[in-house]
Amino acid sequence: MTFDIQGQLNLKDLDGLEVYDFSFTESAPGRISGELGILPNSGTIGYWKIQFTNSIWQLVSA
Repeated sequence: MTFDIQGQLNLKDLDGLEVYDFSFTESAPGRISGELGILPNSGTIGYWKIQFTNSIWQLVSA
Protein backbone atom coordinates (compact mmCIF):
# COMPACT_ATOMS: atom_id res chain seq x y z
CA MET A 1 0.00 0.00 0.00
CA THR A 2 1.33 3.44 -0.91
CA PHE A 3 0.40 6.66 0.90
CA ASP A 4 0.85 10.02 -0.84
CA ILE A 5 -0.32 12.64 1.67
CA GLN A 6 0.23 16.27 0.74
CA GLY A 7 -0.28 19.21 3.09
CA GLN A 8 -0.34 19.65 6.87
CA LEU A 9 -2.25 17.19 9.05
CA ASN A 10 -4.26 18.57 11.96
CA LEU A 11 -6.11 15.97 14.07
CA LYS A 12 -9.30 18.09 14.26
CA ASP A 13 -9.51 17.91 10.45
CA LEU A 14 -9.84 14.12 10.52
CA ASP A 15 -13.57 14.33 11.31
CA GLY A 16 -14.19 16.27 8.09
CA LEU A 17 -12.77 13.81 5.55
CA GLU A 18 -14.77 12.88 2.45
CA VAL A 19 -14.21 10.03 -0.01
CA TYR A 20 -13.80 11.91 -3.27
CA ASP A 21 -12.89 9.10 -5.64
CA PHE A 22 -12.77 5.30 -5.47
CA SER A 23 -11.80 3.07 -8.36
CA PHE A 24 -10.76 -0.57 -8.37
CA THR A 25 -10.52 -3.72 -10.45
CA GLU A 26 -10.59 -7.32 -9.32
CA SER A 27 -6.99 -8.44 -9.83
CA ALA A 28 -7.65 -12.04 -8.71
CA PRO A 29 -10.54 -13.79 -6.96
CA GLY A 30 -10.93 -12.07 -3.57
CA ARG A 31 -8.29 -9.43 -4.35
CA ILE A 32 -8.57 -5.88 -5.71
CA SER A 33 -6.22 -3.20 -7.01
CA GLY A 34 -7.08 0.48 -7.31
CA GLU A 35 -7.08 3.92 -5.74
CA LEU A 36 -8.98 5.79 -3.04
CA GLY A 37 -9.02 9.61 -3.03
CA ILE A 38 -9.85 11.47 0.18
CA LEU A 39 -10.62 15.19 0.35
CA PRO A 40 -10.91 17.15 3.60
CA ASN A 41 -14.04 19.27 3.96
CA SER A 42 -12.02 22.05 5.58
CA GLY A 43 -9.72 22.45 2.57
CA THR A 44 -6.64 22.87 4.77
CA ILE A 45 -4.77 19.56 4.47
CA GLY A 46 -4.77 18.83 0.73
CA TYR A 47 -5.85 15.75 -1.18
CA TRP A 48 -4.96 12.21 -0.07
CA LYS A 49 -4.47 9.40 -2.55
CA ILE A 50 -4.25 5.80 -1.29
CA GLN A 51 -3.25 3.19 -3.86
CA PHE A 52 -3.60 -0.53 -3.26
CA THR A 53 -2.40 -3.49 -5.30
CA ASN A 54 -3.66 -7.06 -5.10
CA SER A 55 -5.23 -6.41 -1.67
CA ILE A 56 -7.51 -8.94 0.02
CA TRP A 57 -11.04 -7.62 0.49
CA GLN A 58 -14.17 -8.84 2.19
CA LEU A 59 -17.70 -7.49 2.33
CA VAL A 60 -19.13 -7.67 5.85
CA SER A 61 -22.76 -6.75 6.47
CA ALA A 62 -23.61 -4.89 9.64
